[in-house]
Amino acid sequence: CAVVDGDVSVNALENEIDEMALSILVRHQPMAQDLRFVVASLRMVIDLERIGDEAVNIAERAVVLHETLPVPVMDAVFALMETAKKSYKRAVDCFRSLDASAAIALCRKEDESTQEEVKALQQIMGYFCLEGQSGNSGKSYAGMHGILICRALNRICRRSANIAEHTYFIAKGVNIKHVPVREEL
Repeated sequence: CAVVDGDVSVNALENEIDEMALSILVRHQPMAQDLRFVVASLRMVIDLERIGDEAVNIAERAVVLHETLPVPVMDAVFALMETAKKSYKRAVDCFRSLDASAAIALCRKEDESTQEEVKALQQIMGYFCLEGQSGNSGKSYAGMHGILICRALNRICRRSANIAEHTYFIAKGVNIKHVPVREEL
C-alpha cells in the first residue's frame, strides 16, 4: 500500500526538518517571527509525522475490513474521514498563508470532528449489537477495526488543530494551546 510505504519517507523528512531547524537556530539565531517560525516548525513536524502514522494505521485496518461493514456504518466512517481530510487541508492552507483567522476558525471546528466520530461509533456499536442476534462473530473483528479507524481519524483532526495553533503562534506570537478559543483572539 502506498500509504504504508510512504511512512518511511515521512519519518526521514521529520529527522531532516529537525536537523535543519536546529542548524538555523545555532547558525542564525533568529528573532521574533523567524524564531517563532522555527520553534513552531519543530512542534508541527511532530504532528505531521503522527498524522502520517495514523494514515498508516487506517490503511492497514481498511485492508483488513475490505467491505465487511454495512453501508450505513461505512457512510458514517467516510463522513468522519472527509472531516479529517478537510481539517488537514485547512491546517496546511492556513500554515502556508500564515492566516491567523483561518487557524482560529479551524480550532473552533474541533468539536465537529468529535460529533462525527460519535455518529460513526454509534453506527458501529449498533452493528455490534446485531452480532448477538445473528451469532456472527466476525462482526466483532470488523467492528473493532472500524472503531480504531474512527479514533485514528479523530486524532488526525486533533493534530490538524494543533497545526492551526502553531500557525497562530507564528503569526501573532500568542500560544493558544490549552486556552479556550475566544472571538477576540
